[in-house]
Amino acid sequence: MLPIKFCLSGIDSSVRYRNRQAPRWRLAFALASVLLFGLSGTDVTAQAPLVVSDETMPGENTDVDHLDNIYEIGGGAERGELLFHSFESFSIRSEEVAEFVTADNISTIFSRVTGEEFSDIKGKIRADEVDLFFINPAGVTFGSGSSIEIGGSVVFSTAESLVFAEDNSEFSSIDPQDAPMLTVSQPIGLSIGEKSKGITLEGAILDDGFNAGETVSLVGHGIEFRGGGIYVDSGQVELVSLAPGSRVDILPRQNTFFSPLGIDDSNFTNLELRDIRLLPGEEPEIPPSFIEVDTDSSEAGRVLLRGRQIELEGSQIFNRNFSDQLGGSISIIASEELTIDNSIISTDTYSAGDSGNISIEVNGASADLNIANASTISADTYSAGDSGNISIEVNGASADLNIANASIISADTYSAGDSSDISINIRRNLNIQGTSQLRSRSVNATGAAGTIKIHAENLSVQDGSIVSTSALVTSPALASNPDLGNAAGGILVIATPNGSIVLSGTTGNAGEMTGSSLFSRTLGERADEEQSNEAISINARKLSVLSGGRIDAGTDGSGDSQGISINATELVEVREEIDNLNRTRASAINTASDSVSTGDSGPLSIVTSRLEITDGGQVFTTTSGTGNGGDLIVEADKVVLSGSGTSPEEFSLFGLFARTRGRGDSGRLSVTTGSLEVRDGSRLTVSTPNPEEPLPPPEEPLLAENFGTVRDAFIRADSIVLDDGKITAESRSGDGGNLNLEVRDFILLRNNSLISATAGTDGSGGDGGNITIGNVDMPTRFIVTVPNEDNNIFANASSGSGGKINIAAQSILGFQNIIGLPSDGTANIEDIQENITNDIAAISEDGADGTVLINNLELNPTEGTVDLPTQTVTLGQVAQRCLADSAGNNAFVVTGQGGATPSPRDIIRNENLAASGVSGELGDANAAAIVEADGWHRASDGTVVFVAQVPQAAVADGSHYHSCIGQGVAQSLAESKE
Repeated sequence: MLPIKFCLSGIDSSVRYRNRQAPRWRLAFALASVLLFGLSGTDVTAQAPLVVSDETMPGENTDVDHLDNIYEIGGGAERGELLFHSFESFSIRSEEVAEFVTADNISTIFSRVTGEEFSDIKGKIRADEVDLFFINPAGVTFGSGSSIEIGGSVVFSTAESLVFAEDNSEFSSIDPQDAPMLTVSQPIGLSIGEKSKGITLEGAILDDGFNAGETVSLVGHGIEFRGGGIYVDSGQVELVSLAPGSRVDILPRQNTFFSPLGIDDSNFTNLELRDIRLLPGEEPEIPPSFIEVDTDSSEAGRVLLRGRQIELEGSQIFNRNFSDQLGGSISIIASEELTIDNSIISTDTYSAGDSGNISIEVNGASADLNIANASTISADTYSAGDSGNISIEVNGASADLNIANASIISADTYSAGDSSDISINIRRNLNIQGTSQLRSRSVNATGAAGTIKIHAENLSVQDGSIVSTSALVTSPALASNPDLGNAAGGILVIATPNGSIVLSGTTGNAGEMTGSSLFSRTLGERADEEQSNEAISINARKLSVLSGGRIDAGTDGSGDSQGISINATELVEVREEIDNLNRTRASAINTASDSVSTGDSGPLSIVTSRLEITDGGQVFTTTSGTGNGGDLIVEADKVVLSGSGTSPEEFSLFGLFARTRGRGDSGRLSVTTGSLEVRDGSRLTVSTPNPEEPLPPPEEPLLAENFGTVRDAFIRADSIVLDDGKITAESRSGDGGNLNLEVRDFILLRNNSLISATAGTDGSGGDGGNITIGNVDMPTRFIVTVPNEDNNIFANASSGSGGKINIAAQSILGFQNIIGLPSDGTANIEDIQENITNDIAAISEDGADGTVLINNLELNPTEGTVDLPTQTVTLGQVAQRCLADSAGNNAFVVTGQGGATPSPRDIIRNENLAASGVSGELGDANAAAIVEADGWHRASDGTVVFVAQVPQAAVADGSHYHSCIGQGVAQSLAESKE
């Protein structure tokens, strides 16, 4: 009997490196089995044999010799290097051994069971240096204590027959015939039929009996592990669950009969899958379900699970690499649904060879992939080899991927090897919840972190969960190593055109806010200056960062951050929940470098239809080290900055800003929009720290005068509304920045609003910056404020010179003091800062005043008007001395001929211009011309008659009338009095 061998299968998901000693549970389990079998005193010779030949191959029948607890299996039908066996029943008790005896020329054994009983394997199956195919459609069960010691590969299947493609012959269990009369050299198939049952492991440990590089395949109508598992060294483990009518082909390899089943659909005929379940043991002493492959040689192993509904509960699938060759992969394909619950799937490398890839695919139309309860999917490296890629696809049109309850998907490096990529493709929703992590990290390593790529309709990151690529040094003892803290990878998120992305925090039991993050950051004290972390890139219809959520890219080392790029067709919103007063940080999108960093923090770009930063949200770039801050660029149809929050971070700056808190320069700020609104304490600013703000703790004390330069802010908009809002380019020390506002329509300032390029806000030196509003080519139409609301435009300085304010506008309304014009004298800076009037000032407290230049462009009074008729009526037809009616009954109406408007540009006010009493009949075309009346007289009956010739009697000129009264009466002077 071969010696008992034990293998490794750790059960603690938090332990990353497992030494190769047997775990306690496996050793205890094996010793208990040995003691039980050795001391039971059972008389095995008195029990009926369970391995029985069926006599279906006359002259070549299988011979079974049963001696004590050993079944010696010989005979059978030889076909070249192939040997066929046929059994009426095949089961092995826990203390028994079934051993296949073969000639040296035999390479493959085909065994079938033709009876109605399932094979209950509780003992050992043994053979030397051969491949074994075993089929029993009634089912196969491996009980606790079972083992397989086969020198080659094995296939256990509940197929009804083995199919040989060369002449379509079969070696069938349900219609037993003689063995095929051929030398098999073509692919064979396992055909699942209506009578095919499942395969079950009940606490079995199938381990070190396999030679390196071999394969263990289970193919049945359903597969279930109830504790226990399979271990192979440098080989393959394949679980395939098929429905009746399906067939899987097994391809030749290197002139031998066996190769892995594969995962391509070309291996299958009438493919329809059934379920696979890896579950916890039903008894406390039964180990958790596991599949484990360790690669020690050049032959990489692989694990394949392919089924309809696959359930992993409390189970472990490992494919680890201890060689200098490429490690093996893990592939899980579910045609309907996959659940991973409190389980581990891992391809890690502990040597110079790369770890294998992990591929997970779920194809059910509405079947979710659920990864929950501290489950881990990892492809990590602990040595010079690179980690493998992780690929997850959920292809159902209405299916989601849910990662919940502190679960982790990781491709990390802890040594010289690089992390690889994580790729997730989902047609619908990716939900990451409950402090779960999707990450690629470089931890105390010289290797670089990888990239995370997400394609989904919607992405939701909530409850303190994180999507991150980062490089960090966590050990103080390693902090001085200049090679550690290498580059972080990038994050690419692409949502479908109708999709959205939501990052949202949650409130814990103590009321503390826990934010969720997209995070790409180099956190080591030093970063390799030749490497830089890639950008976070987001494409979506809508992006929401809420309740402490964060999108963060930055550096703490010498490597530069490559920043953040966001393109959202509809909306980007960054909002804090104002009813939660216990948050630990504001909702934010930012790039930043810390005080020890020499690298640049990287740019931040947002392109969207609408940007809303409200209730204490923040969008910013900042530097606290010697590296420069990144540029902040916004392009949006509308930008709304509104409200302030309660977070102490960034010291009450809420809105849109580019800052320096160190020796590096701030980034530039550029906003292009149709409408900009800054309200309720929000800011748009480039600046150094506020005077009351504590400074960061660098290695050397940072004096106020050592701050970097405040860069410029440029705003191009149709309109700007400031209502208790600020647009500033201020410095605590040093020169103020420059503000350039190209505004077409208007700027409205209300309620203590400010536009400022002030220098020396803490009383230090520095010249005021420049403010430019409008220009000669495109002046702002209106700059408007309400008197006595303390709305100001400042370019002041403390001890340096005042700045320059240059305004080109058609109208400036509501400002009471304009200080800095050439005719103005020196003003007191404290007075204009403390008064309630609206001021425009460019002055200095101790230095030279600046200048204010206002180019108040004249309005064109004819702009937008139309040409009027030069003569409305004939002057001779209007009474020149008609007095006004004191009763207000007079009217003067001008119409054109025939009731038309006087000018063709005027609006026609009557749809029917025909005079009343006029018929539609055509008159005599030769009628006499109508002579226009130019006078009137009163007939004897009092009727007024209009005549072409005025009677020669004297006509009153109307000067003695108090008014001209009467409907239809016209005053006319036939002739002017000479």
